[in-house]
Amino acid sequence: MKNSRKIMAGLLGTVLVLGGPALAAASGNITLNATVQGILAITVTPTSAVSGLDLATQVSQLKIATVNAASNKHTGDPGRRAPLRYRE
Repeated sequence: MKNSRKIMAGLLGTVLVLGGPALAAASGNITLNATVQGILAITVTPTSAVSGLDLATQVSQLKIATVNAASNKHTGDPGRRAPLRYRE
C-alpha cells in the first residue's frame, strides 16, 4: 500500500512538472517600479595655455579648458540614454 502511494505521488509530481508549462499563459503584463539616484558630475580641466594667457591682449578661439560632464537625467529628451558624456 505504501509503495503504491509513493508511485502515485511520483506520477502526480511528474505530470505537474512536465504539464506545468503547457498551462502557462502565452502573454501577460508585469509592472516594475524603481527609484534611481540622480548622477551629475562635471569636471573642468585647464589646458597649459591658460597659465600663460595674457589678459591684456585680445585672443580669439583659444582652447583654455576641457569640460567633462556625466548625468543620468535628461529632462525633455526621452530618447537619449544615460550616461551623457560631453567632451570638447
